[in-house]
Amino acid sequence: MACAYFGEAMRHFFLDQLGLINDPVDVHHISRVLRMNVGDRISCAYNGNRFVGEIESISKTEVEVKLLEKIEVPTYPEIHLYQALAKGQKLEAILQHGTELGISKFGLFPSEFSDIKKVDKKRDRYERIIKDAAKQSQGSFIPKLDFYNGVGELEFDENYIFLCYEAHKETHIKLDGPGSVAIIIGPEGGFSKEEVDYLSQKAKLVSLGTRILRTETAGLVATTAVLKELGIL
Repeated sequence: MACAYFGEAMRHFFLDQLGLINDPVDVHHISRVLRMNVGDRISCAYNGNRFVGEIESISKTEVEVKLLEKIEVPTYPEIHLYQALAKGQKLEAILQHGTELGISKFGLFPSEFSDIKKVDKKRDRYERIIKDAAKQSQGSFIPKLDFYNGVGELEFDENYIFLCYEAHKETHIKLDGPGSVAIIIGPEGGFSKEEVDYLSQKAKLVSLGTRILRTETAGLVATTAVLKELGIL
Protein backbone atom coordinates (compact mmCIF):
# COMPACT_ATOMS: atom_id res chain seq x y z
CA MET A 1 0.00 0.00 0.00
CA ALA A 2 2.87 2.39 -0.67
CA CYS A 3 3.07 5.04 -3.34
CA ALA A 4 6.07 7.14 -4.37
CA TYR A 5 6.26 10.90 -3.85
CA PHE A 6 9.52 12.37 -5.13
CA GLY A 7 11.19 9.04 -4.40
CA GLU A 8 9.58 8.67 -0.96
CA ALA A 9 7.42 5.59 -0.37
CA MET A 10 4.13 6.43 1.34
CA ARG A 11 1.31 4.35 2.75
CA HIS A 12 -2.20 5.05 1.48
CA PHE A 13 -5.24 5.73 3.70
CA PHE A 14 -8.75 7.14 3.45
CA LEU A 15 -9.64 10.20 5.50
CA ASP A 16 -12.83 9.85 7.56
CA GLN A 17 -13.10 13.63 7.71
CA LEU A 18 -11.00 16.23 5.94
CA GLY A 19 -7.65 16.09 7.72
CA LEU A 20 -8.67 13.29 10.08
CA ILE A 21 -8.46 9.49 10.30
CA ASN A 22 -10.59 7.98 13.08
CA ASP A 23 -11.32 4.50 11.78
CA PRO A 24 -10.07 2.35 14.72
CA VAL A 25 -8.52 -0.21 12.37
CA ASP A 26 -6.55 2.45 10.48
CA VAL A 27 -5.52 4.29 13.65
CA HIS A 28 -4.20 1.03 15.12
CA HIS A 29 -2.42 0.22 11.85
CA ILE A 30 -0.71 3.60 11.74
CA SER A 31 0.26 3.79 15.41
CA ARG A 32 0.87 0.17 16.45
CA VAL A 33 1.63 -1.82 13.31
CA LEU A 34 3.50 0.67 11.12
CA ARG A 35 4.67 2.68 14.16
CA MET A 36 4.46 5.90 12.19
CA ASN A 37 5.36 9.21 13.81
CA VAL A 38 4.41 12.86 13.65
CA GLY A 39 5.96 14.31 10.51
CA ASP A 40 5.67 11.12 8.48
CA ARG A 41 4.00 11.54 5.10
CA ILE A 42 1.15 9.46 3.77
CA SER A 43 -0.94 9.27 0.64
CA CYS A 44 -4.60 9.89 1.46
CA ALA A 45 -7.96 10.17 -0.27
CA TYR A 46 -11.16 12.02 0.55
CA ASN A 47 -14.33 12.44 -1.51
CA GLY A 48 -12.64 11.08 -4.63
CA ASN A 49 -9.58 13.34 -4.32
CA ARG A 50 -6.01 12.25 -3.59
CA PHE A 51 -3.53 14.15 -1.43
CA VAL A 52 -0.07 14.00 0.04
CA GLY A 53 -0.49 14.41 3.77
CA GLU A 54 1.74 14.81 6.81
CA ILE A 55 0.83 13.33 10.18
CA GLU A 56 0.34 16.15 12.70
CA SER A 57 -0.73 14.13 15.74
CA ILE A 58 -1.48 10.55 16.78
CA SER A 59 -3.72 9.53 19.66
CA LYS A 60 -5.46 6.31 20.64
CA THR A 61 -8.59 7.32 18.72
CA GLU A 62 -7.49 9.47 15.79
CA VAL A 63 -4.74 10.65 13.52
CA GLU A 64 -4.66 14.28 12.39
CA VAL A 65 -3.27 14.85 8.92
CA LYS A 66 -2.10 18.10 7.32
CA LEU A 67 -2.81 18.12 3.59
CA LEU A 68 0.28 19.26 1.71
CA GLU A 69 -0.58 18.80 -1.93
CA LYS A 70 -3.37 17.48 -4.14
CA ILE A 71 -2.38 14.63 -6.42
CA GLU A 72 -3.89 14.72 -9.89
CA VAL A 73 -5.29 11.32 -10.84
CA PRO A 74 -7.05 10.26 -14.07
CA THR A 75 -10.85 10.28 -14.06
CA TYR A 76 -12.14 6.73 -13.68
CA PRO A 77 -15.40 5.48 -15.20
CA GLU A 78 -18.43 4.61 -13.08
CA ILE A 79 -18.65 0.81 -13.21
CA HIS A 80 -21.40 -0.87 -11.19
CA LEU A 81 -21.34 -4.62 -10.66
CA TYR A 82 -24.69 -6.23 -9.86
CA GLN A 83 -23.69 -9.63 -8.55
CA ALA A 84 -25.94 -12.55 -7.63
CA LEU A 85 -24.99 -14.00 -4.27
CA ALA A 86 -22.25 -16.61 -4.05
CA LYS A 87 -20.88 -18.61 -1.16
CA GLY A 88 -18.41 -17.16 1.35
CA GLN A 89 -14.95 -16.68 -0.05
CA LYS A 90 -16.17 -16.46 -3.64
CA LEU A 91 -18.19 -13.34 -2.89
CA GLU A 92 -15.34 -11.89 -0.85
CA ALA A 93 -12.96 -12.45 -3.78
CA ILE A 94 -15.37 -10.64 -6.10
CA LEU A 95 -15.48 -7.63 -3.78
CA GLN A 96 -11.72 -7.57 -3.26
CA HIS A 97 -10.59 -7.98 -6.84
CA GLY A 98 -13.45 -5.92 -8.26
CA THR A 99 -12.37 -3.03 -6.05
CA GLU A 100 -8.81 -3.40 -7.26
CA LEU A 101 -10.05 -3.09 -10.85
CA GLY A 102 -11.91 0.12 -10.03
CA ILE A 103 -15.56 -0.90 -9.65
CA SER A 104 -17.37 1.99 -7.97
CA LYS A 105 -20.47 0.16 -6.74
CA PHE A 106 -21.43 -3.41 -5.86
CA GLY A 107 -25.09 -4.43 -5.82
CA LEU A 108 -25.63 -7.84 -4.21
CA PHE A 109 -28.85 -9.78 -4.68
CA PRO A 110 -30.20 -13.36 -4.40
CA SER A 111 -31.54 -15.03 -7.51
CA GLU A 112 -33.62 -18.17 -7.96
CA PHE A 113 -30.59 -20.46 -8.23
CA SER A 114 -28.35 -18.73 -5.67
CA ASP A 115 -26.89 -21.12 -3.08
CA ILE A 116 -27.51 -18.52 -0.37
CA LYS A 117 -30.32 -16.01 -0.10
CA LYS A 118 -29.12 -13.41 2.41
CA VAL A 119 -25.76 -11.91 3.34
CA ASP A 120 -26.61 -8.44 4.65
CA LYS A 121 -25.54 -9.52 8.17
CA LYS A 122 -22.00 -9.58 6.79
CA ARG A 123 -22.12 -5.96 5.64
CA ASP A 124 -19.41 -4.84 8.08
CA ARG A 125 -17.06 -7.59 6.94
CA TYR A 126 -17.70 -6.90 3.26
CA GLU A 127 -17.20 -3.15 3.71
CA ARG A 128 -13.88 -3.83 5.45
CA ILE A 129 -12.76 -6.08 2.56
CA ILE A 130 -13.71 -3.35 0.08
CA LYS A 131 -11.93 -0.61 2.03
CA ASP A 132 -8.76 -2.67 2.49
CA ALA A 133 -8.71 -3.46 -1.24
CA ALA A 134 -9.21 0.23 -2.08
CA LYS A 135 -6.29 1.11 0.20
CA GLN A 136 -4.07 -1.59 -1.29
CA SER A 137 -4.82 -0.46 -4.85
CA GLN A 138 -4.45 3.22 -3.85
CA GLY A 139 -7.90 4.15 -5.02
CA SER A 140 -9.40 7.62 -4.76
CA PHE A 141 -12.74 6.30 -3.49
CA ILE A 142 -14.25 3.42 -1.54
CA PRO A 143 -16.85 1.58 -3.63
CA LYS A 144 -20.44 1.70 -2.48
CA LEU A 145 -22.12 -1.53 -1.31
CA ASP A 146 -25.88 -2.05 -1.75
CA PHE A 147 -28.11 -5.04 -1.02
CA TYR A 148 -31.29 -6.03 -2.86
CA ASN A 149 -33.88 -8.69 -2.07
CA GLY A 150 -34.05 -10.07 -5.60
CA VAL A 151 -33.83 -9.41 -9.33
CA GLY A 152 -37.13 -7.52 -9.25
CA GLU A 153 -35.63 -4.83 -6.99
CA LEU A 154 -32.80 -3.95 -9.36
CA GLU A 155 -33.11 -0.49 -10.87
CA PHE A 156 -30.65 0.87 -13.39
CA ASP A 157 -29.80 4.43 -14.44
CA GLU A 158 -26.45 3.74 -16.07
CA ASN A 159 -25.67 4.69 -19.68
CA TYR A 160 -24.77 1.10 -20.58
CA ILE A 161 -26.38 -1.97 -19.00
CA PHE A 162 -24.98 -5.40 -19.82
CA LEU A 163 -26.39 -8.76 -18.80
CA CYS A 164 -23.66 -11.38 -19.08
CA TYR A 165 -25.41 -14.55 -20.19
CA GLU A 166 -23.64 -17.79 -21.06
CA ALA A 167 -26.30 -18.86 -23.58
CA HIS A 168 -25.80 -15.70 -25.63
CA LYS A 169 -22.76 -16.04 -27.92
CA GLU A 170 -23.15 -13.38 -30.60
CA THR A 171 -22.74 -10.00 -28.91
CA HIS A 172 -19.81 -8.80 -26.83
CA ILE A 173 -19.36 -5.76 -24.61
CA LYS A 174 -19.06 -2.68 -26.79
CA LEU A 175 -19.19 0.99 -25.80
CA ASP A 176 -19.94 3.84 -28.18
CA GLY A 177 -18.25 6.34 -25.87
CA PRO A 178 -17.73 7.25 -22.22
CA GLY A 179 -20.53 6.75 -19.70
CA SER A 180 -21.53 4.80 -16.62
CA VAL A 181 -21.72 1.03 -16.99
CA ALA A 182 -23.79 -1.64 -15.23
CA ILE A 183 -22.66 -5.27 -15.35
CA ILE A 184 -25.10 -7.98 -14.24
CA ILE A 185 -23.71 -11.38 -13.23
CA GLY A 186 -25.72 -14.46 -12.27
CA PRO A 187 -25.05 -17.11 -9.61
CA GLU A 188 -23.16 -20.37 -10.08
CA GLY A 189 -26.33 -22.06 -11.34
CA GLY A 190 -27.12 -19.25 -13.76
CA PHE A 191 -30.27 -17.14 -14.00
CA SER A 192 -33.67 -18.75 -14.43
CA LYS A 193 -35.50 -18.19 -17.71
CA GLU A 194 -37.93 -15.84 -15.96
CA GLU A 195 -35.06 -13.77 -14.57
CA VAL A 196 -33.38 -13.56 -17.98
CA ASP A 197 -36.67 -12.51 -19.58
CA TYR A 198 -37.10 -9.79 -16.96
CA LEU A 199 -33.52 -8.49 -17.08
CA SER A 200 -33.32 -8.57 -20.88
CA GLN A 201 -36.00 -5.86 -20.94
CA LYS A 202 -33.59 -3.58 -19.09
CA ALA A 203 -30.17 -4.75 -20.28
CA LYS A 204 -28.29 -5.81 -23.39
CA LEU A 205 -27.37 -9.49 -23.41
CA VAL A 206 -23.65 -10.04 -24.01
CA SER A 207 -21.20 -12.92 -24.12
CA LEU A 208 -17.89 -13.16 -22.28
CA GLY A 209 -16.48 -15.68 -24.74
CA THR A 210 -16.83 -19.32 -25.61
CA ARG A 211 -15.98 -20.70 -22.18
CA ILE A 212 -18.31 -20.97 -19.20
CA LEU A 213 -16.87 -18.77 -16.43
CA ARG A 214 -17.36 -19.12 -12.70
CA THR A 215 -19.48 -16.43 -11.10
CA GLU A 216 -16.44 -15.09 -9.23
CA THR A 217 -14.56 -14.77 -12.54
CA ALA A 218 -17.27 -13.42 -14.83
CA GLY A 219 -17.65 -9.97 -13.28
CA LEU A 220 -13.91 -9.38 -13.30
CA VAL A 221 -13.64 -10.40 -16.95
CA ALA A 222 -16.56 -8.12 -17.87
CA THR A 223 -15.02 -5.21 -15.96
CA THR A 224 -11.72 -5.77 -17.74
CA ALA A 225 -13.56 -5.73 -21.08
CA VAL A 226 -15.14 -2.38 -20.17
CA LEU A 227 -11.78 -0.90 -19.15
CA LYS A 228 -10.26 -2.09 -22.41
CA GLU A 229 -13.13 -0.52 -24.38
CA LEU A 230 -12.47 2.78 -22.63
CA GLY A 231 -8.74 2.59 -23.34
CA ILE A 232 -7.77 2.32 -19.67
CA LEU A 233 -6.13 -1.08 -20.10
